[in-house]
Formats: sequence, C-alpha cells, structure tokens
Amino acid sequence: MQTVEIVKNKTQWFQNRKLILGVLAIAFVIWLGMEMQLWTLLFVVLIIQGVLFILAFRRPVWAVAALLVGQFTASGYIFNIGGTPFSLRFLWTILAVILLIPLLRARGGIKLGSKARFIIIPTIIFYCLATVANSVNLDMPSVFQYLRTGATALGIIIFLPAVVKDEKDLRLLVIVVLITCSISAIAGVMQHYRGLGLPVYTLGGDIHRGRVAGLSPGAIYLAYELPLVILPVLALLLLKGVSPQARKILPVLLIIMLAALYFTLTRSGMYSLLPGILVMFFILKGRMKKVIFAILLVLGAGFLLYTNMTGNRYSQGFDEESSAAGRLVLWQAGAMIAMDNPIFGIGQGRFIEVSEAYSSEVDVNAVEGAEGALGEEQVHNDFIRVWVSFGTPALLVYLWVFIAIFRNFYYGFRRSSGLFIKALAFGGCGAIMAYIVNAFSHNLMDSVPLLWILAGFSIAVTKLAEVPKVIAIPERAANVSTTNRSPDSSLPRP
Repeated sequence: MQTVEIVKNKTQWFQNRKLILGVLAIAFVIWLGMEMQLWTLLFVVLIIQGVLFILAFRRPVWAVAALLVGQFTASGYIFNIGGTPFSLRFLWTILAVILLIPLLRARGGIKLGSKARFIIIPTIIFYCLATVANSVNLDMPSVFQYLRTGATALGIIIFLPAVVKDEKDLRLLVIVVLITCSISAIAGVMQHYRGLGLPVYTLGGDIHRGRVAGLSPGAIYLAYELPLVILPVLALLLLKGVSPQARKILPVLLIIMLAALYFTLTRSGMYSLLPGILVMFFILKGRMKKVIFAILLVLGAGFLLYTNMTGNRYSQGFDEESSAAGRLVLWQAGAMIAMDNPIFGIGQGRFIEVSEAYSSEVDVNAVEGAEGALGEEQVHNDFIRVWVSFGTPALLVYLWVFIAIFRNFYYGFRRSSGLFIKALAFGGCGAIMAYIVNAFSHNLMDSVPLLWILAGFSIAVTKLAEVPKVIAIPERAANVSTTNRSPDSSLPRP
C-alpha cells in the first residue's frame, strides 16, 4: 500500500530565529572548552556535537546524531560542576531531551510505534527494581547517582526512535555511527602501527601493552562498540541494503574495523562476532546461508592462523592468563552473594566490598593466577552483576529486555519490505548476540549505553516496518495538479 504525503515548503535556514540559540550553544561549548583546558581532539568532538545540535533546529534527528557521536567517543569524560562529578554522556543526554521535547511537540509529538512498549515497560521496571534495591542497601546520594544512568537509558530508548520519521532519518543515524566508528577504528590502526612513525590520535584511551583504544575511553570500550557496527554492515552487504556505490566503500571500512577490533587484544570482542554471525546464519534461508558459512570459515581460519603465528593473548586460555582466570573466581563469588541476597541484592557497586568476605568459601588456589581477585576487582559479568546488585527479580527483567530487543529486530526483518531496514534489522539480531557475549565477561551496561542504543534502533526499525511506503510530493506540484483539474475531474469516468 502506498500513500501520498504533501511536503510543505520550509522557510530558509537564515530565517530561523532558533539558530540564534544554536550559535549561543556553540559559543558556550567553546568557552567551556577553554575554561576546562580540554585537549584538542576532545574539543573538536565537542564542536562537532555542537554543530549537530544546531542542525537539530531544522531536523530533530541531528540531536540524536550528536548524542551518538559522544556515546562512541568521549562519553566517559568526567568533570566536576560545583564539586559534583558529571559525565559528558549525561550532560549531552539532558541537552538532547531539553531540545527535542519542544521540537517534537511542534512536529506532532512523540510517536514510537506499537512495539515500543515491549522494551520501554521492562526498562522502567528494571530501573524501578534497581532503585528499590539501592535504597535498601545504599545511601541516598548513591541512589540518585545511579538514577542518572536510568535517565540516560530511557532518554536514548525514547528519543532515538522518536526522531526517526522515515527511512532517510534512520539512514542518517546509521551513517553517523558508521563514520564515527570508522574514524575511531582508523585511529586504532594508527595507534597499533605508531612504531612506524604514524601520528597517534587518542581521547585519553589506554593504548599500552600493544592494545589500541581508537577514540574510545579504552581498548575494551572499542571492543564493545565495533562488533555492534561490523555485523549490521555485513548484513547491509549481504542483503544489498545500500547502493552499489556504497557496496564498494563498506568492505574497506569493514576490514579497517576488523583490524582495529583485533588490535584491541580483547578476546570477547573478537569472539563475539562468531555467535553474532551464527544467529544471522540460522535466520536466513536459501543461498545466503552458504555465503555466511563461507564467511565464517574464512574469518575463523584466518583468525586462528594469524593468532598462532603471533602468539598473543587470543591464544591463551583461562589457565594461562591471570585476568581470565580471575573471572572464574569472581563469578563463583558473585553467584554465592546473589543466592544469599536473592530479593534486593547488595546494591550497585558493593561487589568488591562484599566479595572479600567470601574468599574462604571460594577455592582461589584451584585456579592458577586467580589469587587476589576477590576484594580487588568487579565481577566482570553484567548478568551476575545485575543479579548480585539488584536481586533475582531485576535479573529476570533484565533478560526480558534482551528478548524484547531481539524480538523487535526479528519483527523488523520479517515485516519490512525495504531492503535497508530489513538488512539493518537482520544485522541487529546478530549485534544483540555479540553484545551478550561481551556482557558475559565485562561490566559494560553502565560503562557505555550500547544496550539502550540497540534498543532504540530496534524500536525505530519496527516503527518504520509498520508504516506504509510514502511518496513525497512537493507542495507546489500538488497545488498545480489541483488547480489544473477540471470541475468534473472528481467525478467517476463512464
């Protein structure tokens, strides 16, 4: 079914008085950067975000684009306002919400589609349970501090799909994420080959011991981000969801991102690609299954061959590498603590404090290299961390969120008639599985809001999959067509 939409002629950009507010916002960012003595690259990122926020006065989707640029780069930067620490992630989210509410109201309100409630409801329930658990176990300042994380999550989940009016908006967000992560990956590759005299660009990420961070806060952050971009890009290529010109560029970006992901030396990042591609393999039917199987064989063989040749940490097992060995002990202690506190958990951030008391119940010596993990490190598993911190009910709701995100992506893949949306939803199914693999060995839910970004995209995909294809006709053309009709043209012809 096709519908016709009359596009009204818009005023010129220089006639928009709201741009004055945008210029003032840029001036404020410049002043803030000078006052805080930010290093050059971070300052450039802030300026880019400020420009994107200005563009939001013409098209609200740019505000979310600005938010995504920050999430994939400088979101972890912390500074103090009146003695209270704030992250750039939280401040940009607040700015985006304040900006988008009046803009969206002026354009018909916030519309999310019928499938949004399947994600918004469990997310709200989860953060309500987390707040109750924190209230029982922590002081009030800590409770309100964690509420900022929930505000960021809900802001992304609601406003990302809200600004996506059509496929063009969704393409814009995908392009912004792709460009941001590609530049970050290029920076990571340059960091790896810095010994050849290449310049090193970083936003403060740790690049020691041969690991690269790109423009993210650290190597593991880059390893969280890149698989969630690599798999949708692979899906766009497999299903031909982009133009022939784009299909010539995307393989190059895919190789660069794969190289940067490998150079992070983060095992879960590389390993997460395999189950993500497997999910895509089982979803597809016909000839494309053979293509994905061939990709799996080539990537797997190349990875094993190069790893064995270089002998880096990818080839080390749990009994050979201390950080991996320590996780087994941390997970055992986490499960014990969670079973001892099944309803309200122990509160956010108390695992290190509480786990030391379980050192006598966990056989640390049974795992070589695991000594000293308890009482020094976090649990390094998001699912166990949620279970320990907020209790069993919160864990069940947390799992509900993952099921809802996958369900939305799969619905978009099955329902959508457009190849771009279908391919993006297909890649999203693999991306959520890659996220789960990373979450099983790291604490990333509160470090980077990638889960909620995936949730927002899944809602946007289902929203567009439910909308009939629209043919846009300029207002002048519509008026000409109307005036040229004869008085009897509305009557049925014999």
